[in-house]
Amino acid sequence: MKKNYLDLLRLWLRDYFRHPLENLRQARPIVPRRLYNNFGNACKAVPYTAHQRDWINQWSVIDEPPTIAHDPAANLELVRSLRGNREAVRAMEHEFRRTSGIPAKCEFCDFHRYGIPCPIYNELADGSTVCDTYRYTIIKRAPHV
Repeated sequence: MKKNYLDLLRLWLRDYFRHPLENLRQARPIVPRRLYNNFGNACKAVPYTAHQRDWINQWSVIDEPPTIAHDPAANLELVRSLRGNREAVRAMEHEFRRTSGIPAKCEFCDFHRYGIPCPIYNELADGSTVCDTYRYTIIKRAPHV
């Protein structure tokens, strides 16, 4: 969660003048870089960096059928043999992500990191999905109750 002090200032001004943030789950369409409220968290959609886009393109390619089972007991020997090989461990993580149904782009979303549900209507003004070109970042977390 990278702190952007201008966003925190804008958030404080909205709170000071009692102008609440728009709810992300009711916003149609979603405007990038606009502050929204999602379950008490102040968030916004920011574009992916070039490094993040390259990573998503690299890991979202489905090239071969899954070979690693999800049962840790069945793969104990494989895990022991891969401890020193970082690339093989990454390949196992990629295989798990690919077979679990979680898209690669969700790795950069703060909603996925903190277990917050995604918005129901997740579309930009041109009709494309927000997550194809933007990721959600949380500016200020909701206080724990």
